[in-house]
Amino acid sequence: MIKDFLSILFSGIISSVLVFLTAKLSFRGESKRLIYEKREQVYLECFEIFQSLKDDSYQIYYSEGFISQIECIRARLKLYASPKVLDVVKSFYSIAKKVNSEYSIQFKSEVYEEKKEIYKEQCGMTELDFQNEENTYMETHLISKKLISETIEKLLVEMKKDL
Repeated sequence: MIKDFLSILFSGIISSVLVFLTAKLSFRGESKRLIYEKREQVYLECFEIFQSLKDDSYQIYYSEGFISQIECIRARLKLYASPKVLDVVKSFYSIAKKVNSEYSIQFKSEVYEEKKEIYKEQCGMTELDFQNEENTYMETHLISKKLISETIEKLLVEMKKDL
């Protein structure tokens, strides 16, 4: 009778341990799968943002362009991306941010609006003259397609290693 009881108790303990280990391994595998899916999703978004910049590099200057799109996914990149992917994104982002800031200072500030009014009154310049000046500035200060393409290639290499 004691043997039967010990046998049942031993079977119960072994079964419980096996259930616990199986649950723990399943949870760990599920966690890794979820992290992988989140990483894959943020990498795809990041790649699409860079690809759209390659198609229209003037996005650097738009308020809803490249800068704001990267800022929207920045937290998820920090959570899920590898350090090497982050380095590639950060280095290009700093260049883009600098170009955008210089453009904004040059053409989107109150000082520029005051300057425009003075030149309109004193020199007879028109809105078209100012638009041409802005367009010329934008063309000459664009980030090169070559740099964008090289950055995309670096991103792809690092993302593929990570996935």
